[in-house]
Amino acid sequence: MPPPVGQLASLPPLPSGGFGLAGGFYPPEITDCVVDLKDNPRGEQITSESVQIRAVTITSAQLLALKGNDILIVEPPLAGYSIVVQSISLRLNFGGAAYTLNAGTLIPYLGPSANAVPLTADLSAILTAAATSENIGIPALATGVITQAKAEAQGVFLGNQGAAQYTLGNGTLDVIVAFLYVQV
Repeated sequence: MPPPVGQLASLPPLPSGGFGLAGGFYPPEITDCVVDLKDNPRGEQITSESVQIRAVTITSAQLLALKGNDILIVEPPLAGYSIVVQSISLRLNFGGAAYTLNAGTLIPYLGPSANAVPLTADLSAILTAAATSENIGIPALATGVITQAKAEAQGVFLGNQGAAQYTLGNGTLDVIVAFLYVQV
């Protein structure tokens, strides 16, 4: 979970000068996981934890019922924090029959899929593989400007916002997410 806000008080001050012509340029100070871009050592700070990994196995039954039933992959942080996804990896553990997509999608979202904040393009093609397959290190997309309500205290979900449910498949899907919590 995110560090308590009270830990920020122990930061040393930044060097004088900061950004500007008269004072020169000083890069931001990094102490553990706190970055401060101002001369004021307590102002405009961004707090985060180190990158974390969450691995979840999605069963065939969950995949076949995914439309309208988002699956939580990464737990939401507390109020005042958001999740920044670094990458997502998938591994289809082939079970003997490939999935038929039926115009379904497989997209990780920040918050429930109804929030409409997709983190990658549609990844459903892996479900049609006829052998165990991997898609490693898929980078997160730039989500553009979103409201704070759609970013703060939201988990990462896997959803199908396509036209229909998948059918026929029987393999499992491992989803691995590299992420960090940041203070907003």
